[in-house]
Amino acid sequence: MIKITYQKRTKLSGIYCIKNDVSGKLYIGSSKHIMSRLFGGSSTSHIKALSLSNHINYHLQGSWNIHGKDSFSYYILELCDSDELLFKEKYYFDTLLKANELPDNKYFYEHSYNLCPEPGKAAGKKHSPKGIKNISNSKIGEKNPMYGRTGDNSPYSLKLLQYGLDGVFIKEWNSTRTASEQTEVTMAAITNSAQRNKKKGIKYTGGGYCWIYKETDEIKQKLEINEFKRAKKI
Repeated sequence: MIKITYQKRTKLSGIYCIKNDVSGKLYIGSSKHIMSRLFGGSSTSHIKALSLSNHINYHLQGSWNIHGKDSFSYYILELCDSDELLFKEKYYFDTLLKANELPDNKYFYEHSYNLCPEPGKAAGKKHSPKGIKNISNSKIGEKNPMYGRTGDNSPYSLKLLQYGLDGVFIKEWNSTRTASEQTEVTMAAITNSAQRNKKKGIKYTGGGYCWIYKETDEIKQKLEINEFKRAKKI
């Protein structure tokens, strides 16, 4: 297992691993181009999607939001030809994650971010009543990554900046829901404005205001007031 300490776009085909250094949990995947799959500029690459809070794997995304990007390491488990990817990926599922361990895959669900014990499949097989109970118990109370982190404290709540139609800053909000409740602008209008403004800066409005997600190290928003353009209210 080779730890990746650089992000050079060398084309490497094989099996990779994302490890949470805090919890020890693993995400195992395969790709014809490992470096692009992990670090590429596409919104489908792991790091890009996680930084945008838009990763398809909600389990991995939740841990990223809670522990932060510096808590994760990246490894190459094995290099192989593209026609061997699925076979090799299954090997590591079985050896490192103990996938399909009878009777209920308890180890897999407690130590893995992968959502299914069968690589290449989005949905898992039907579990036994005992297996379902074990999965449920592993997410109860403080074991749940969202325990005590609801509402404005939720890691999924993106901070918002509210601007007037003249481009003047009004207020910072901790969540879309709070902003909607206090301003009486629908959540749909706020979200639509903020999403469309991700790449355009201050341009699109919602409910008579312009909304934009707060700037972070990973998502650089351009708040160029001079380029502000009035648009129809949503």
